Amino acid sequence: MIDRGRSRSIALIEYPLLAVKVGDGLRKRGIPFLFETRLDKNVLTIRVVNEYFLEIPITLENVDRTVGLVPYCLHRPDLAHEEIPGVRRIHDYSLARTWNEKTAKSL
Repeated sequence: MIDRGRSRSIALIEYPLLAVKVGDGLRKRGIPFLFETRLDKNVLTIRVVNEYFLEIPITLENVDRTVGLVPYCLHRPDLAHEEIPGVRRIHDYSLARTWNEKTAKSL
């Protein structure tokens, strides 16, 4: 079992490459997003509608497939958990209020 410190180090090392792949894939489709390292995971956040978001864990193993599935997940968020393991549906009112400012730099 990998300890949290090592997992965090791996996530931080993977982040630059993942950020480029995620950014290139979603920018060309015009999809606003947030991508950040949280604790020991790299997490992609996309807005479905209003205060409803999907948080998707990204790794080197799943980045290409996941970025390709994002448009599908936006159209069918109810099935996102079947296509992408570990996806979480969240409601975040404070993120919804600041979404445009936070994602302006990602597009």
